[in-house]
Amino acid sequence: MSGKVKASGAGAVRSGGTVLYKDIARRIKSEIDSGKMPPGSRLPSLDSLSKVFGVNRLTVRKAVLMLRDAGMLRSVPAQGTFVCAPPFAGVSGHVRARAGRRSTTVGLLSRVLVPFDFGPYHQEVLSGINEALSAGNANLLIFAAACRRTEDLPKIVEEADVDAMIFMGPFENDLLRALTGGRRPSVAVDYTFRGIPCDSVSIDNELGGAILGELLSDAGLSGDFGIVAGNGDSADRGRAAGLARAFEEAGRKFSPVFTVSGRYTRAGGAAAVRAMLDSGAAMPSAIVCMNDEMALGVMDALKEFQVDVPGRVRVSGFDNIGLSAAMRPGLTTVDACMRQAGSIGAGRLLRRLGGCSEAVVSTVISPFLVRRETM
Repeated sequence: MSGKVKASGAGAVRSGGTVLYKDIARRIKSEIDSGKMPPGSRLPSLDSLSKVFGVNRLTVRKAVLMLRDAGMLRSVPAQGTFVCAPPFAGVSGHVRARAGRRSTTVGLLSRVLVPFDFGPYHQEVLSGINEALSAGNANLLIFAAACRRTEDLPKIVEEADVDAMIFMGPFENDLLRALTGGRRPSVAVDYTFRGIPCDSVSIDNELGGAILGELLSDAGLSGDFGIVAGNGDSADRGRAAGLARAFEEAGRKFSPVFTVSGRYTRAGGAAAVRAMLDSGAAMPSAIVCMNDEMALGVMDALKEFQVDVPGRVRVSGFDNIGLSAAMRPGLTTVDACMRQAGSIGAGRLLRRLGGCSEAVVSTVISPFLVRRETM
């Protein structure tokens, strides 16, 4: 890894307008794609990379976080940052021959994954799955169900050349029951399934919403906040229900001044703020977002319109993706423990493959508040 880029600060740009950290991220990605930095290799320290590229640590850190959120890098506390195996490597649509294969292969089927186009939440879940499978010397093969017809999914799973399956929700219960009824061990990750004969790992989204509700209620904001919702899925509904429950239990009226769908995207969060401003109504004192990507979009729009955060409007998110800590001001959010959910699910599957015959286990992970400057 060689070459230097002159910079005076984290926001410095090239003459052509390229943001430096994005340029650095592209150059590191090129090293990974070319095989010069293979999966499992350790990234040089931030200090070393700062010297290589001739920039400060913050610029390098933003580049590393960008690649981590893209699923190309993973950080291990007290050990460093390592190159991940590409999550879609080897997926060609052809069933591989089982003959002569020695390593374990686990398939993953999901409707929320579109190849090379999925957000940091599911990247974190996948990182946890990859870490657990790598530790167990197992490979991951991903089937993006969003690209398939529902009626084709049982046949795809039945014919897949894998030893076990992970199903990352949501799926209809009847469909999942058909998918998990085969000969292979299965685990459901990131969704609560009822009456399904396989292990499952999910997040207590209602508890997470209640944590944010308590934060607002304690600040006396029962009628002076807005909500940027997701897309109405089970996670979105659970988080909203928890938010309302916290106010009810505190004896306060739950009356958000607006609720707008941001579709879980950064652009959607920004659009929600613009819609609020265009309405002519007064901006509330706080905006609660049902994921961090929308919260970052909210912060983008508030900055564009010169609305101070947190002085004029406080903002909170949900998930604790990598960028939430890198933002300035730092985003207050609820850590949904996505990586842990993926790791637990994959680990349980490996134990099943190792002969474990214990009863089916359903694990619900409790999220927790990460308090930063925006709230």
